[in-house]
Amino acid sequence: MAALLKTRTATVATLVVLVIGCGQKDVDGQHAAESPESLPRVTLERVGEASAPVAEGGDCSLDTINGQPVAAVTLGAGDEALFVGWVGDPQGQVPSDARLILTGDGGMYAAPVRTGRDRPDVVDALNKPGLAQSGFGVATTLAVEPGTYRVAIAMDSSDAVQCQFDVSLTLAAQ
Repeated sequence: MAALLKTRTATVATLVVLVIGCGQKDVDGQHAAESPESLPRVTLERVGEASAPVAEGGDCSLDTINGQPVAAVTLGAGDEALFVGWVGDPQGQVPSDARLILTGDGGMYAAPVRTGRDRPDVVDALNKPGLAQSGFGVATTLAVEPGTYRVAIAMDSSDAVQCQFDVSLTLAAQ
């Protein structure tokens, strides 16, 4: 009886974690504990002004910014930021080239994204084995103009396809 109760409790706890963690196309919140020290630092570079809309494609989720769940986030321009999530191209594979894109009031900025972090939760949830190494983490300084930005991932050496996150990132002047 105790073993059955223990199994049921574990099952309910797992379901609660999966339900609470879901948002955008987020599968679970288990990758929120990444630390900036475990990731290579990248630089956001200005790539121009916001341009015409691009095609949306692929599957992705921005799980956390600085360890916190995302939706509407306010940070200071110049703050350190850690973006953690996963990305897959329209064919259900990890893109060979990906860039974090911030587009908004202060222009467009990009930083390289290195995928390769294990995400078995994504594979299980979407039944896409090609996404097993789709996890990413980007540690950067938000050296950009203050303003409100949309966050996306551009894939495979062009900005022709982007996976948009449902995130509004506001960078306040300091």
